[in-house]
Amino acid sequence: MRRRFLRPALAVFLSVFAITIIAAAAAQQEKREPWQSDFRAYVREIGKDMQKGVDPSDDAHLNGKTVEFEGTLRKAFDATKADAEAEIDCEPQQITVMLKLFPGVDAEKAGDKTGTVTLSKVFVRPAESQRDAWKVLQPGSKLRFRALVDHDSTALVTTSDIGGLVLLFLKAGEVLPPK
Repeated sequence: MRRRFLRPALAVFLSVFAITIIAAAAAQQEKREPWQSDFRAYVREIGKDMQKGVDPSDDAHLNGKTVEFEGTLRKAFDATKADAEAEIDCEPQQITVMLKLFPGVDAEKAGDKTGTVTLSKVFVRPAESQRDAWKVLQPGSKLRFRALVDHDSTALVTTSDIGGLVLLFLKAGEVLPPK
């Protein structure tokens, strides 16, 4: 009699335990950081790396994450080009960067010197299933989009006026409905 009662009770206990573990794991996976849905917060997040002289493209806590931002389509997306990217202007944000991160800069001479650059341009490679959604957008359109941060998403560019800027390249882009 006792055994008959223990087996079902043990089965119920193990089932509840397993469901609790699975639910906790799912909640952990779905946890989104504030920088994943706020462009300003994202720029501050990559700025933490750049101020330390670390390329954010090497930051494992950013890579593989999905972000959702808003911006303005700069020019029409050309769906006829396989490697076409949508060019989006976001609200310009300032970032302090160690100069040694710039291409062509002698890291030893630059030392720990920093400069301030602007990030406002985002290039998004649309997901294959989303190319038509990007194609219908007109230049100047306000949009909300979701995309993937990859290992080569951040690029520093030296400009002719002895300055620089930061460009952001995202992948698997999707157009989202407005909030």
